[in-house]
Amino acid sequence: EKSRKQEEQEMKEVINILKKNNIDYTVEGNKIMIIGEVVGVNLFSMPGITIAQGRNKISFEKLGDVYTVRIKTPTSVESVRLSPGVIAYYEDPFLVLKFVDLPEK
Repeated sequence: EKSRKQEEQEMKEVINILKKNNIDYTVEGNKIMIIGEVVGVNLFSMPGITIAQGRNKISFEKLGDVYTVRIKTPTSVESVRLSPGVIAYYEDPFLVLKFVDLPEK
């Protein structure tokens, strides 16, 4: 229950910074799907995926037990720390953030 509430809050925070920075995204159930082209994938030292949407870069990074979504625009950088249960993957043309403790639909 605690992790579910935490993931709901994190999902809201991610959506808020996406909106604030005019990033194009869609929400489907427990997934946030952010449109963009892959510009970097790192599977080793610091697992992560970075996509570009125009001049904005959106990254999902994992450093130890810390998962972060970072939005970098020409004028700012913002990030949201996520629960370890969140899964990120690229499914053309989306970077998908899946909040596993939330219902699928």
